[in-house]
Amino acid sequence: MKQRAVQITYKRMRLLLAAPFHEVLEISAVDGDPAISTRLRELGFRPGVKIQLLGQAPFGGPFLVQIQTNVLALRRNEAECLRVL
Repeated sequence: MKQRAVQITYKRMRLLLAAPFHEVLEISAVDGDPAISTRLRELGFRPGVKIQLLGQAPFGGPFLVQIQTNVLALRRNEAECLRVL
């Protein structure tokens, strides 16, 4: 009987805040404060959706995130609720 070699690659789940700018990312989880995570889901931030972190305003300001054709500004506490691959 012949055995096949199987290669498994894992992507590390990380906070959106730790992701590099201009990289296409996939949302893996939306968690944290229930009110904030519910609002993010209503805006379209759901697991499996592709997003791109475009930048951050100076002095710890909001993060600019592109989701489909929309560009949204997320506060730090909102961005902390998003886990990406």
